[in-house]
Amino acid sequence: LRAEPHQEVLLYYCYAELSAADRQRLAAFYSADGASNRLAGRVRVARDGVNATLRGSATALRDHARALSSAEALGAEAASRIDLKYAAAAAGCSSHLSDCGMDALHVRITEELVTLGPRSAGVSEVSTSAPHLTPREFHAAAADASRAASTVLIDTRNAYEHAVGRLDFAAEGGAPTLLPPIRQMSDFAAWADA
Repeated sequence: LRAEPHQEVLLYYCYAELSAADRQRLAAFYSADGASNRLAGRVRVARDGVNATLRGSATALRDHARALSSAEALGAEAASRIDLKYAAAAAGCSSHLSDCGMDALHVRITEELVTLGPRSAGVSEVSTSAPHLTPREFHAAAADASRAASTVLIDTRNAYEHAVGRLDFAAEGGAPTLLPPIRQMSDFAAWADA
């Protein structure tokens, strides 16, 4: 697949406890659905849920979203909580596609969605973490000039996601955004400790 003007990107996380059998079934679902919809990108299926960054036509991505709601291994309740984020694929990003794993579909079964997540840090309870914000709430909080002096956003997305777009709330008086020179989330700890 090549990045074309009509291509879109779909990004989502779905946190749900998945058994080993569920992870196998979900990986098979993503492989089959990705092939039938001609999707490219990366999917991580882990004990704590699914993370997908997919590229394809607008129709194919929406067909995938509909099929996702009926993926038995994920469950209808978990699927209903997914916040699907669509964006136009960045023009001229085709030179970066293979570097970022977006030139074909890559489905991996992993222990956790985000390396450096709660399990690797030895944390089993995350109820004291920051509250979940909807996209609208997040944008409002980040753009709030009264919080700008005490808030900094650290954008730890991968290189392809940076190519798609950047957050710039500081331009309008909101929180500044740091873009660490990292290729993947697992590089973040070394950058933060430096």
